Amino acid sequence: MSNLNLKEMRKKIYQTYFSDGIWDIVLGMVYLIFGLGVLITQDIWYLFPILITLPLALKRSVSEPRVGTLQFKKSQKTRLLLLYFLFTFLVLGFVLFLGIINPSGDTLIRWLTVNLFFIIGLIIAVILGLVGWLFNFNRLYFYAIINLVGFALVGKITTVGVILTIIGFIITIFGLIVLRNFMKYHPKLDLSENDGVGLQ
Repeated sequence: MSNLNLKEMRKKIYQTYFSDGIWDIVLGMVYLIFGLGVLITQDIWYLFPILITLPLALKRSVSEPRVGTLQFKKSQKTRLLLLYFLFTFLVLGFVLFLGIINPSGDTLIRWLTVNLFFIIGLIIAVILGLVGWLFNFNRLYFYAIINLVGFALVGKITTVGVILTIIGFIITIFGLIVLRNFMKYHPKLDLSENDGVGLQ
């Protein structure tokens, strides 16, 4: 089988894996947790362990009986981890950089400080775009755009808590719609002999 056919097969498998909307819902809930936490000024970090187990539970109960399983190889897991650490490093590094430099001493630093949320939104959008490109998860491109637009509006029309909540609500609704359509058009299969699909 040629490399082109393998790439096309991998692309279709990834598209099938993300066609259930579960990761959309999880992403939306992450925004909602941050947004509502800011709005009600409460520490709700305890919800994240539940959020981590949610996609695994939904995949096993909803997706696997319909399309089987996709087991990521170590190379793909490594890429995801690298993207996660890159995102963390960029955001925290940027904030710390502005924190130790006098914003009023340089025009560029002053601009970066004033547009802090826009820069953070841009970094998040780039990461979402990279993950979308890496795994053929095309809806992430749309989420990257609304993320960037939302963060650009922070402080101009409303607060960051409201923006994060709105973004989370939009993404979660999209995910629920995708999940509903997935369950409608993918009946359960007999996967008793299916050991899953692995990709490099």
